[in-house]
Amino acid sequence: MDALINNLNLLPVIFIAVFFCILFIQSGLDKIIDFHGNLNYFKIHFENSIFKKWVKSLLIIIAILESCTGFLFFIALFLLALYQNPIDFKVLVAIGLGFSALTICCLFLGQRLAKDYPGAANLTIYFLAVLLAFFFVL
Repeated sequence: MDALINNLNLLPVIFIAVFFCILFIQSGLDKIIDFHGNLNYFKIHFENSIFKKWVKSLLIIIAILESCTGFLFFIALFLLALYQNPIDFKVLVAIGLGFSALTICCLFLGQRLAKDYPGAANLTIYFLAVLLAFFFVL
């Protein structure tokens, strides 16, 4: 019975990992797969900001950061399924949440400097989700 209760306590953390895994892998891979389309969009998006000369480099960096963040959650879920060690799983999810916060802050900075205030406001919801997720993991 204790094992069942421990597994149920882990359920919110599993869903947190699944959610952020999907979010960041999809976003990162989209930037990689449709690189030229994203590059053209972001050149226009940042044409009046201090980032206009570095759009290509910043797109590469954010694509790598998002992909790595998503794959951290994927690895955590994979290792949980393989070894069923909730402590290691929670540590990896906590590291993933740290990367999530960093990634979202980078995206938030870009949106603010591009003066895309609605886009920045949307990122706030994801940031709050990360902060809330920390309470379940720590």
